[in-house]
Amino acid sequence: LPEVELGAPLQPIHVEQNPTGSFTVAAWAKMSGGQGSTRSVVTSRDSIGSNKRGFFIYASSSNVWQFWIGAGGIGFFPVTGPAVQLGQWTHLVGRYDSALSRMELFVNGVSVASFSPITYVANTARPMRIGAGVTESTASTLFNGQIDQVRLYQVTLSNERGAELVSKTERAIECGDS
Repeated sequence: LPEVELGAPLQPIHVEQNPTGSFTVAAWAKMSGGQGSTRSVVTSRDSIGSNKRGFFIYASSSNVWQFWIGAGGIGFFPVTGPAVQLGQWTHLVGRYDSALSRMELFVNGVSVASFSPITYVANTARPMRIGAGVTESTASTLFNGQIDQVRLYQVTLSNERGAELVSKTERAIECGDS
């Protein structure tokens, strides 16, 4: 499968790597704090005016995991997962299947939320960021903790292949205040 290993935190990833059709984005995240604020694991969005494009995986201000995708002039749509567990490594997968017009969030290998029909509109103008959100201006929604093994696939991974990603155990990238 085509796979892109993504770079260091807060650094933009070239816009050419943003998915334009079906995709799967995966990452390990270990949250250290920041409750009450939005904290981005990975963000690829363009939100100028009413045209919302791209995707992001956040820990929301209400301290739950969320996967959002942009649907153009309709706006951004989230699916919401379980509560963030501070100090615990969590495997997150956001998946969009263009053939089914379906978005889905997996936490630790388990499907926790999905929505369809939804038509994803790609972010073709802004870079992707790891550990920070709001790609259309100065980085914000900073992640507080560690992020590792961020992967982007330009296909919808099967449940079995997604489960294989959960078994990987190396960790490393530090973000935010510890």
